[in-house]
Amino acid sequence: MFPYFFSPSCVIGRSLTFQMLNFPHSKLTIFSNVHRHKMSNKRLNGIQFLRGFAVLAVVLGHNRGTMYDNIVAGSFIDYITSNAIFGVEVFFVISGFIISHSTQSIKFSSFAESLSFLIKRFFRIYPLYLMVLALYVSLYYYNYYTGVFSLGHLSIENIIQSVFISSYQSDVISPIYGWGTLVVAWTLRYEIYFYIIFAISMIFTAKYRSVLTTAI
Repeated sequence: MFPYFFSPSCVIGRSLTFQMLNFPHSKLTIFSNVHRHKMSNKRLNGIQFLRGFAVLAVVLGHNRGTMYDNIVAGSFIDYITSNAIFGVEVFFVISGFIISHSTQSIKFSSFAESLSFLIKRFFRIYPLYLMVLALYVSLYYYNYYTGVFSLGHLSIENIIQSVFISSYQSDVISPIYGWGTLVVAWTLRYEIYFYIIFAISMIFTAKYRSVLTTAI
């Protein structure tokens, strides 16, 4: 009932009815927008909770080795940390949903809007990624001369590949396909691929956009 009550067709119908009854249309619009915003936020709270749970699972998974002696076999923590990869998969699903949800009002899109979408996503992710990459490389070379840290081997080729988030290695199986300088950044490649595909799909109508991105 409630989703239909706030659907575009029902909102338009109420608007026309209130106009016929001499209600101020501006007040109706404000009322409708506020309630739709509250309903939208309520629906997304569950998604945000799921995102937080996925983050916690991945963090615990990466720290399983350091706290292994304190993990009880067969416990909930044991199950979560040994299957933490599911957190990454949940993240991918959430990313796809959020992008689709945030652009569902765009029925038709031009090339300029698609390009604008890509540019915004680029500046949301890439500058911060470069900052973290630069910090990691700096720590590596600091360790190279001082021996304070233990960051393994790092080649110039690997750094260059990491700058372009393109660290392919034929001997690394799916879904990773290659370890970059920042090992945990391998998921960014998939995010970027999806952003590009979604930007292209924005040229189509919202109906076919969903079909295209779901199929891919």
